[in-house]
Formats: sequence, structure tokens, C-alpha cells
Amino acid sequence: MWHWVSLFCAFSLGLFGTVMPNTASLRVSVSQIAQVKGTVKWALYDNENAYEQRTPAVKSGSIPVTGDSLSWDVTGLPAGPYALAIYHDINNNGVLDLNFLGVPKEPYAFSGSSSSKWLPPSFAKAAVQVAKNTLIKISFP
Repeated sequence: MWHWVSLFCAFSLGLFGTVMPNTASLRVSVSQIAQVKGTVKWALYDNENAYEQRTPAVKSGSIPVTGDSLSWDVTGLPAGPYALAIYHDINNNGVLDLNFLGVPKEPYAFSGSSSSKWLPPSFAKAAVQVAKNTLIKISFP
């Protein structure tokens, strides 16, 4: 009898150990939204090349702005470094509007430790190590 129980336990550990991957989740919290209209567009990148080219994002989305702050969850991610880029699409036209010099006219921000006003941070500066339950807090300038 114990032989069958041991065999069942060994089989179960082997089977379920490969079926349930180690996934991470991310909660994004955005504050200081100046205008309560439009949407916040976001894109999450897991490598430098995709981040610099702005395509393809691992995950992306659009969140309607209903107040001066908002938050959302991103689940099912493999643990590792990720960089998040967001912008407030105030007029809801689906693009980050630029002035005649190419400077964004709509608020934008990135995860990580960069505070550059004129250039997006590198992937290394924007990257955040995402583990089981990670929180990223971003404030629009």
C-alpha cells in the first residue's frame, strides 16, 4: 500500500511541478493625472531591443481615465526585468501628440529610476525586477 502512495506522490510532484510555472504579477499605480479625460496607454517590455524600438511589447493596454489616479494588474509574467512606458492620451486619438520640435505635448512617464525630461531612459534605467507581487508607482510630471 505504501508503495502505491509513494509512487502516486512522486508522480504528482513530477507532473504538477512542470505544469505550474513560476509566474510573476505586476500592479501599476499611476497618480497626478491632471486632466480627467482620455486614456492612459501602456506598454511593457522585457528586453532592451524591443524597448528601444517600442515594439513588440510583452503586454500593452489602454485604461480609461476616471479620476486623478488609477491602477491595473498585469499577470502571468515570467519573473525578470521589465520596463514600462505610459502616456496620457488626453484627446483619445491613439497617438502621443508631439509639438513641431518632436517634444511630447501629452504627459508620459516610465518605470524605474530615470527622471530625464527630454529623452526616454535606457532599458537598464527603466527596468524593474518583477517577482511574485511587484508594485510600480508612477506619477505624471
